[in-house]
Amino acid sequence: MNAFKCPNCAKSTMGWENYCVDCGYPLNVECPECGEIWRYMFVYEHCPTCGHDMSQVPIVYEVRPVPTIEVKTTKKEKTK
Repeated sequence: MNAFKCPNCAKSTMGWENYCVDCGYPLNVECPECGEIWRYMFVYEHCPTCGHDMSQVPIVYEVRPVPTIEVKTTKKEKTK
């Protein structure tokens, strides 16, 4: 799958990512009727699998916080 822009922050995302690596925004939409999942960039009025009317489904995204990594540094002793 090709790269596309995140709908939240407009940064480029890779086609296989489920969440934007910059802001954590989900990149998939799920049909509440059958559970079919597709990329947000495919704006369907009806689910391509079961035909459920998606125009009435509010798309609510949960933004995941970006994990932080604690980096510990050690001081090097000076040698004479």
